[in-house]
Amino acid sequence: MVSIHTGLSALNAFATGVQGTAYNIANINTAGFQPVSVDYRSGRPADHGVRPVVTRPPADTTVSATPAGQSLPVSHVNEAREMTKRIVNQRSFEANAVVIRTSDDLIGTLIDLKI
Repeated sequence: MVSIHTGLSALNAFATGVQGTAYNIANINTAGFQPVSVDYRSGRPADHGVRPVVTRPPADTTVSATPAGQSLPVSHVNEAREMTKRIVNQRSFEANAVVIRTSDDLIGTLIDLKI
């Protein structure tokens, strides 16, 4: 049962990671946008899970000068980094789905052996 709980909590955590990168990519052209960051922490020892930690940096007042002399806030989203994070989160999500399927098959086999 621990493997199923860990797999489910990791599915939830990596789904949050996919949502965070999608949010950052969707706002890539928004002036002054500060991307969110999703990190992963292990649950409490009795929990055996994974939990996402979402952080957003404080608003940045950095501006860049335009040719006309106007100042506009710059988006701080690195597209290559966000796409890489999205792929890693997607593959991690898929791997944890396999863990849950395998645990379910194992439990089914154990139940069949008891009968």
